[in-house]
Amino acid sequence: MEPDRGRPSGIDDLAAQLAKAEESLAHLVRLQESILECAGEGIYGTDSDGRITFVNPAAAALLGWQPEELVGRPAHETVHHSRSDGTPYPPAECAIHRSLALNRVYHSEDDSFWRKDGTRFPISFTCTPIVDEGEVVGGVLVFRDITERKEAQRAQKLKEQLELQVAHMQKMETLGQLVGEITHDLNNLLAVIQNYAAFVRADLPEGPISNDIDQVLRATRRAAALTRQLVMFSRREAVAPRVVDLNEVVLDMEKLLRRTIPAAVRVSTQVSASLWPIKVDIGQLEQVIMNLVLNAKDAMPEGGHLTLSTENVVVDPLRGRNEPPVPGRFVRLRVSDTGSGIPPELQRRVFEPFFTSKARGNGTGLGLATVRAHVERAGGYIAFDSVPGRGTTFDVYLPAVHAEVDLTDVEVIVPGRGGSRRAPAPDEGAS
Repeated sequence: MEPDRGRPSGIDDLAAQLAKAEESLAHLVRLQESILECAGEGIYGTDSDGRITFVNPAAAALLGWQPEELVGRPAHETVHHSRSDGTPYPPAECAIHRSLALNRVYHSEDDSFWRKDGTRFPISFTCTPIVDEGEVVGGVLVFRDITERKEAQRAQKLKEQLELQVAHMQKMETLGQLVGEITHDLNNLLAVIQNYAAFVRADLPEGPISNDIDQVLRATRRAAALTRQLVMFSRREAVAPRVVDLNEVVLDMEKLLRRTIPAAVRVSTQVSASLWPIKVDIGQLEQVIMNLVLNAKDAMPEGGHLTLSTENVVVDPLRGRNEPPVPGRFVRLRVSDTGSGIPPELQRRVFEPFFTSKARGNGTGLGLATVRAHVERAGGYIAFDSVPGRGTTFDVYLPAVHAEVDLTDVEVIVPGRGGSRRAPAPDEGAS
């Protein structure tokens, strides 16, 4: 076909150039679309009203939508409507909105988007305003799912915490060995001082000098008791567990406890009948009871009420915060006081060795640490609840020895279901 002889050749050249330009533009558009579709990051654009004008497949997939569903929707109300904690995120406070309003590029390394199904995922993003003739006509947001990075950070933090715990345990083990060696020698010296002081006291009549010697004897006895506690805490001594009845141990110690506790402190003992047997070292169990009682006594310098109670408990698999870490049958020893309580900021440290909240010179910081060591050595668990100004309750859970028992007097702990319930007696609960 011959060219139109009536049309100037310049028009043909211009048409050819226009067709070539259109082809180049179409190629560029296809290239940009390919880049958007192949990008691993989520990318979407908005107009000046914040409505989504385009979205790439990665963004749609990350957000749980089809691309065509997102176009035309308000971006903030669709993917950024709430903060990371689930509270509403007003558009006026949104950093993306401020970025476009101020015509500034904004980058965040830690934010959240919300999927179509209502689930949240962490993101990092960059928001860039689109400017035409000096005016912001929209924006482009590029975001990335940083879930894996967050999990890696949490894993690293956990690893560092575990390394610190291991280092602390190694430090305490070394300290324990050193303490054990020193206290052994110190105990021998105290024994010599105590024996010679006793010999001198025996030959003295009552008077000022004998009173001074009595003070020496009291001091050496207190020092000897402290060194024994240090040795017991620092040394992995052999234990001699045997099957015992916790009620018998508590009742046997009751008279001693009443002599130890000032008259201003009222002592109550409430023991449960048909208590399950436990297998423990009797000496360590007595020290657990004594340390908890003395700790309670010190919390009530002006007097108060101290209660010791025993109970059979069954811990359900869905345990509560203060219940043993494994379900099963336990015998619980509860020591409660109406004393000053433990300040919240100190509660996480009460079982730390050598930590004490008492005035300087009034505590070694080994009482509760020793209690926990003995309880855990017996396979048990200890927890406490304390309210400043109202008192403290320590619960010691010791695993029951498997035996056929009467479940009449068993408290069943059902965490998260309204507290505890008591199992009905054989003639109860049936209708």
